[in-house]
Amino acid sequence: MPVYLSRPGPDEPLFGVVAHYGKVMAVGNWKGFIASLFGYNARFNSGLAYNLDQVALQTTLSMGMTALEIVEQMTLFPYYAAFCGENLRKRILERMLVWRPEHLPGDILKLVQRPKVLRYCKASVDQDRREEEAIRWRRCHQLPGVFCCPQHADLLYEVSLAGRTVRVWPALLDVLAVNSEQVQIAPVRKSVIQEVAELSASILLGGERDQGALFSIERSWNQIARDCGYARGRRTLESAQICKEMIELFGEDYLGRCAALPESDQNWIVGRLQGTQTASRSLPEILLSIFFKSRENGSTGHWPFCPSQFASHGSSHRVEVRVTRNSQYFCYCSCGMSFVESRQLREIQKSTVSVYGEPYVIEARRLAALGYSGAEIARRLGTSESTARRLMRRAQQYANRSIARTIAEAAVGWSDALGAQGGNTGAQKAYDGLYRRMRRFCPEKLDSTATDGNISK
Repeated sequence: MPVYLSRPGPDEPLFGVVAHYGKVMAVGNWKGFIASLFGYNARFNSGLAYNLDQVALQTTLSMGMTALEIVEQMTLFPYYAAFCGENLRKRILERMLVWRPEHLPGDILKLVQRPKVLRYCKASVDQDRREEEAIRWRRCHQLPGVFCCPQHADLLYEVSLAGRTVRVWPALLDVLAVNSEQVQIAPVRKSVIQEVAELSASILLGGERDQGALFSIERSWNQIARDCGYARGRRTLESAQICKEMIELFGEDYLGRCAALPESDQNWIVGRLQGTQTASRSLPEILLSIFFKSRENGSTGHWPFCPSQFASHGSSHRVEVRVTRNSQYFCYCSCGMSFVESRQLREIQKSTVSVYGEPYVIEARRLAALGYSGAEIARRLGTSESTARRLMRRAQQYANRSIARTIAEAAVGWSDALGAQGGNTGAQKAYDGLYRRMRRFCPEKLDSTATDGNISK
């Protein structure tokens, strides 16, 4: 028996069209109506819908849409499909077109996890009334992590579905008659939450992903993190710093509501950076994209060169260790030099040396032995006179403990640590200070035992 559903409005979901029909037609036997329309007793689902071949057949005279058109225009399938491989995308589509009674596979369930709420925007409701249109739900308001209206930038209102069975699918007009809670977001984070909404909506509509809005299209998250300055060493990342700054950017309350708060060492952020977590990829991919986009201007993937004039490595040597804090690089070279680079909009604004290192000590003492004055030594070294005097003193560190001796002792200690702890990870955690010396002065010995893409906590 044909069902005369009305044509959907812009961005109106299938569940909203069905709910509106049920309200207008005063459907009494809701279970029978749903079974007739879908071909089985379909449960309420704000994201996807199943057996749409049957729905298309039943609504041919009214909506005149094919099953694939319903999938693309009235469900969240285009959004989820942007975050899964071809095989999974094909299996989800097959399920949506032809219903099968068995349970959904785990990988599909993880991908399409749905919040137990429905969301709407009062500004959108007012717009429908002004345009004398049927008041309708919007697909974009039901996307994971979307708490702002992508069109009006207003905070959405929520209706909780938790703890109850939806027997009659809710029409928005009925929901407006009950008390709804507006999502609460700190004003300082409103703009970034709005960015999540706009990016999510654009992916749902299918245009943004082709333009490379998601950073991970061309590169792994590990490489993106390195390019944005979160490399602790040549093979390690500052994942703890990334977690901290993500919480500062999005807010603990927002991430908690989205079930995306990184609460342990083995959290989803570490999983993404390592490439070990690929399930349930929609909202995490968007959060990481927005986070690294916000960090892109502060770092261009630049790995600083050591500015030492006297080190044996020459002028084109990249430092062994680079740590990012805001728009600054804290750099540590194997020659002993330490310095800070301040960067803004891809340009070096300032470079400040904090430790000159052993080559400067050797040169300063050589010049002093030749009889040069303190002022002349400072001029030749490019330092202040007080720094030149400190470099010439016998009490400074490199006079009594050379880098060569430090390297030799660290290598022996690291070998013992590996034997005691049974591997690189255990040795790193147990002997952090030793690991830092190894990473700075002889990283090649770490490379022989470390795994590519190692994540530092």
